[in-house]
Amino acid sequence: MKLEKFEVSVIGMTPLIMHSPSTANPLNPYSRKLKQMTSKRNKTEEDLEEILELQWEASLYFDDELGLYIPWENLAASFLNAAKKHKHGRKTCAITFSHHLGYSLNISNAKNLNKLREDKTNRFVKVVTIQRSKTLNCRAIFNKWDFSFGVEIDTSILNESDFKLILSTAQAQSGLGDWRPSSPKPGPYGKFMIKDIKKV
Repeated sequence: MKLEKFEVSVIGMTPLIMHSPSTANPLNPYSRKLKQMTSKRNKTEEDLEEILELQWEASLYFDDELGLYIPWENLAASFLNAAKKHKHGRKTCAITFSHHLGYSLNISNAKNLNKLREDKTNRFVKVVTIQRSKTLNCRAIFNKWDFSFGVEIDTSILNESDFKLILSTAQAQSGLGDWRPSSPKPGPYGKFMIKDIKKV
């Protein structure tokens, strides 16, 4: 085993759409509130606005310490998708991420949830089909974004050049977030560019 550490900086090339899976848990507070609101038969405009706001907030990856963040699992999935294109999928087991939760996004007010709520430009509202019914849905979207992350690579499994190849492929062909190039229904969002890679 030969371990080497890298620090990678990326910058978003297309807007990032967040979609935390928090509401998949029926016991999640957002799930309970949304169930209460969406079960109303005759919804007012105020009800619809509240539903969209709940959906927006539930879609955020937000931590009191990190603020808005990219989960390491999302990066791992992006890299795995990219690695498979070069038949290196199994080699991604050599990548260990440096933080147990994820990596802070560098955007305006990233650590201030109240300020984020006030900024209506970070809403992505779209009509979607759920169980054959069309409904409005809201996700968080950020037009300008960047972040840095650390990894430790076992270069006896995945060498440095192949790691960089995976990063290069992931930035345009995998992406991050919802409606990215590697989504089940591919989209143009979440593309990024590698700004810097350095050994540490």
